[in-house]
Amino acid sequence: MKKTARAIFKRKSFSFYKDRFSNYAKLGSIKEELAAICQVEPGNIKAKVIFVDHHLAHLASSFLVSPYEQAAIISVDGFGDFLSTMLAGGGGNRIKVIKTIEYPHSLGIFYSAMTQAAGFWNYGDEYKVMGLSAYGKPVYMEAMRKIVRTTKTGLFELDTSFFNHDTEGVEMTWLGEAPVVGKLFSDKLSKIVGPARNKGEELATGDRFCDIAASTQGRYEEVFFGLLEGLAKKVKTKTICLSGGCIQNSLANGKIYGNSPFRDIYIPPAAHFRNGFAILGPELRGYGDRRDASEERATVSKTE
Repeated sequence: MKKTARAIFKRKSFSFYKDRFSNYAKLGSIKEELAAICQVEPGNIKAKVIFVDHHLAHLASSFLVSPYEQAAIISVDGFGDFLSTMLAGGGGNRIKVIKTIEYPHSLGIFYSAMTQAAGFWNYGDEYKVMGLSAYGKPVYMEAMRKIVRTTKTGLFELDTSFFNHDTEGVEMTWLGEAPVVGKLFSDKLSKIVGPARNKGEELATGDRFCDIAASTQGRYEEVFFGLLEGLAKKVKTKTICLSGGCIQNSLANGKIYGNSPFRDIYIPPAAHFRNGFAILGPELRGYGDRRDASEERATVSKTE
């Protein structure tokens, strides 16, 4: 209800609502789309369609295939189903949601926006900023802490005045197989880190954009490890399973052992790709334990 109220009363652009309703319409026509692909009548599609929450799919895609019976679980992403982050605990075949962070507050949006500001506009270019960070110094950390604020509860929130997505949504168009994402950062960003780099503009070792990259990575890691620290206090285990688009940040992943209490770490291949959960869906929904095929139902509960 809280999510619905926010979507209704927070002022958005017409294009934002148009995109959202278009997405919901597609969800309701999955069988029709499958029928078209298979070139059969919709009535011939007998499979039951079960809708699974975006972040629960991420959580399950890591924990349910991990070698662990118990673990802390986290999904950190751009956004999905009104959320950007989900923290949980897993035991046996159960996932218990502990805390969530709502859109528009998103580490994924933050990192993508700073990637664009650094002059990298292609979808998936965030790895370039991660690599570029090694050539700069984190001199913009105070600015980054204004853009992404740590809350008293140990979570985070964006100062949305530095972004466009809260009022305009995320503009995304598809050219062939590659999406093109619209401008995520607002003009206010240039007031604290300088003008954005033009696409194709020459880069030099140690220039301002290297420092922006180092600061972006530095602030991401501060917030990320803060989330892990808080989760470790809630779930009394030294084991963690991670998934979501932000978990593609291998530089931060490589520091988990030294910057958190966790000692056993599981990250699935292509951690951003929740669609791989299609194979695991029956296990979450109740078709048996993942290890011994017993009749015990897999369940999900929320404690928020």
